[in-house]
Amino acid sequence: MIKLMELIAGKFDLKETLEILDGLFKHYGVKPKVKWDNSTSRFANYEVEINTMYVSRKLNKDQKEFLHTILHEIKHAIDAKKYGKKKFILAYEKEQNMIAQGFKKGKHDPYSDNKFEEIAEKFAKREIGRWKKALTKSKQMRF
Repeated sequence: MIKLMELIAGKFDLKETLEILDGLFKHYGVKPKVKWDNSTSRFANYEVEINTMYVSRKLNKDQKEFLHTILHEIKHAIDAKKYGKKKFILAYEKEQNMIAQGFKKGKHDPYSDNKFEEIAEKFAKREIGRWKKALTKSKQMRF
């Protein structure tokens, strides 16, 4: 029986891992495409314009980090669906520009201080406990 930890540790069984991702996407009502890459600079990235989530095989070695990363990116997909792709991109970029130009007091980094990134982090932290329990109990989605 393949465990999620093994999948994340570079021994990907794509079918089973995609089933886990599809279950998460279905729960949150989003349908991004998933593409695996070998990035060493980021765990995952959601590209709004093409509704695609890129997930690093090299960095996602830990089950908790994997879930956290996917949930964070799912929140971006939820927001893109909620606001519409164009409006979400404009709002995200406006926030980045406001920070970069010094209009947001106490905020300096256009990425990590971006309110959409902060919201996605809070979402991932809030939701991860639910999924760790659910994936542990599920026959299809297990650690």
